[in-house]
Amino acid sequence: MTNHILSLEKLANKWGGKFETLSKPETTSTNTYLAIRENFEHRGFEFAPFALPKHILGINFSKKIIVFNLNTILWGNLIHEMGHVFASKFRPLHSNEWSFFGWEYIVAKYIKGSINVWYEHNYDYVIDDTADDLTIKSATPYQRLEIIHERIKFALENKLARKKNNKITPLAIR
Repeated sequence: MTNHILSLEKLANKWGGKFETLSKPETTSTNTYLAIRENFEHRGFEFAPFALPKHILGINFSKKIIVFNLNTILWGNLIHEMGHVFASKFRPLHSNEWSFFGWEYIVAKYIKGSINVWYEHNYDYVIDDTADDLTIKSATPYQRLEIIHERIKFALENKLARKKNNKITPLAIR
């Protein structure tokens, strides 16, 4: 595991959650991945639609478990799924992902991840408050900065993070 993933695992454990990791199956056929997914769905897991069928990335919301393929995971995507578990009171289908976007940024900074890499991991993220489907990738650096500033403010106001001595720390709300 990379240092970023180890740091994320420590946070998940601190907040009462855990990681379940898989190694890449011997075959990369879609059927193998779908069989793995089906097995986890029977155990109450929901999967990230952007990760299928070749990647495994999902959560068990009620048990606070995040499952992923250790060989294919991007730590920025892992942070996003952690947001569903720790920064939202609602299951993924009923959550407002934009409400924890600032939390994701704070977590990335907290684990000392490169923000440029985090942006790359989230390039397809649609910025919720826009009518033109602006994504992280299509936003200008100034737009990104403005968005991040507003989302951090939202995270602090909604107790998804706290600021003490100029340091912002992510919090879990469930």
